[in-house]
Amino acid sequence: MKLQKVQKQIFSHRVTHQEAISILFAVLAVFWFFVFFKYHDIQRVQLYGLKFVESNSGWYYKENGAKKYAKLPETIPVDADGFARLYYDVSFVQDTEFSIGFFTNNQIDIVSADDEIIESYTGADFPEWLEVTGKYYHIVTVPQQLATGGKTICIATKSSVAGSSGSFSEIQKGTRSALLVYLVRHNFLRFILATLIFVLSLVLLGIAFIFHKQLGGDHTLRALGYLTILVGCWLLEETFVTQLFYSNPLVHWLFDYLFFITMPITFFYFVEELSGVHKDKGMGILTYVDIAIISLQMILQVFFRMTLPRTMIITHVFLLASFAYVVYFFIREIKQGNIRMKGYLHAVLILIVGSVVELFNYYFCKFETNDVLTLSFLFFFVYLGVQVYQKSLARMQELTDAATYRKLAFIDFSTGVYNRTAYYTYVEKYISRVPRKFCIVIFDMNNLKKINDHYGHLYGDKVIKTFSDCAQKSFGSLGKVYRIGGDEFLSLIREPANEQIQEACVRFEMCIAEQQEVQYKFTVAYGTCIFSAVSVDDFFIGQKTADANMYKMKALMKKEHRIEGFQKVTDIDSVPKDKEND
Repeated sequence: MKLQKVQKQIFSHRVTHQEAISILFAVLAVFWFFVFFKYHDIQRVQLYGLKFVESNSGWYYKENGAKKYAKLPETIPVDADGFARLYYDVSFVQDTEFSIGFFTNNQIDIVSADDEIIESYTGADFPEWLEVTGKYYHIVTVPQQLATGGKTICIATKSSVAGSSGSFSEIQKGTRSALLVYLVRHNFLRFILATLIFVLSLVLLGIAFIFHKQLGGDHTLRALGYLTILVGCWLLEETFVTQLFYSNPLVHWLFDYLFFITMPITFFYFVEELSGVHKDKGMGILTYVDIAIISLQMILQVFFRMTLPRTMIITHVFLLASFAYVVYFFIREIKQGNIRMKGYLHAVLILIVGSVVELFNYYFCKFETNDVLTLSFLFFFVYLGVQVYQKSLARMQELTDAATYRKLAFIDFSTGVYNRTAYYTYVEKYISRVPRKFCIVIFDMNNLKKINDHYGHLYGDKVIKTFSDCAQKSFGSLGKVYRIGGDEFLSLIREPANEQIQEACVRFEMCIAEQQEVQYKFTVAYGTCIFSAVSVDDFFIGQKTADANMYKMKALMKKEHRIEGFQKVTDIDSVPKDKEND
């Protein structure tokens, strides 16, 4: 019975539009994976020359006149002129020209076939203070006339950085397009991850700047965005793929080194914003020490030609010390009950492990890329980005709620205009160094007590609402309207013009006379005063003057019998009486 019931429910179920789309995507996904794995050996259409081979064997260097074959990547001895030379004998005639690809690390290079130079990257037109510019991938094409049997290809490199002298990477051989594809594929994963981090930085900074008012004084999202964009740019530079977009070596140098040495400062800034602790002595010391290290490195680079790679060990030692203090800082704040720090320690530890692995890679694996740091950065920024974004949303909601409560505290609910508290809060906080022009308009309704006594307070409230609507329509575009008493309203206008005030008064009188909201034709007396204010007392004097002018108008209206003239009611019997208030 239960099975039949279930079957009946299944077959009687009507598929919704969303369910149909989901089923369609699931079927297409299954079909895509089936085709992808089933027919992976199908003949391909090649748009590029994708055939390249690792050409690591056959390269040799000379030591005491004898050939020594290298097992690339390898570090070989340096000749007396400072160049390290690697040779390759072309043993057969090539049908076409071919290209070789290799990496350099803080090195200049000269590639030649016998005595003919094919490439000479020696830092021509470099600034005097710049000797080397970082890591590059070189694709050197050997023309057909030089690719003949009996020719010897020589790659000569030179570096002022001790750790890079004599270092040679693996060498690839193939067409130029094939080597370009190799470069992209060799760093594809790292390039994708670096791109994701860079895009994430733009998203974080966009949210931080668009919603900076809603976030109030919380700059955590902005600080994380600054750190992320620096890391993203640096990681993109480390992929070598940026060489496909711009070839200026000085630009690469800036991205590779300056972005890296400035990352710690933004990291300290982010930790301070994340924790909410802005006066920690340790963080302050680390920040100033890092600024001093950066200044020292730049002075040594520009004035003493001591290149950044040679002084980078200072930054690396500083980073290790900084990591130790940051871990201590996190643990200390968590123990002291800093709820903002909970849940972030493991993300920081993963980032530190990735950084230590990258330092090991920097000193012991000259040309190998390290995806551990990139993955740790991606995890760190995505995790923190989500967490900080969620907390920023909560912060925005708190500020929005606070603003809403503040607004509600300053609103008169029955009329919708500002209340007495809002007016006196503004006035009592007012201070100006120079006199500023204001206009106060005070309104007072005639015979409200008679309306309440005869027709009830509910009807009286409706009359007051109609009265306030006319005041808002007439004066709301010039300034704010406040309810400061039962039937007393006030409009405060900054930098008024006499013509504007007169036109608003005419609009107000017409609105009162022509209103159809209530059947009782009421009248309102009002008085104006234009004055200059530098302090609170000036407002009270202006208010007193406007109040006096209002009473003058009220007396004139009574003398001219305009008050009684507006007491006539049409269809008065249709208006219900509030017997409880009679």
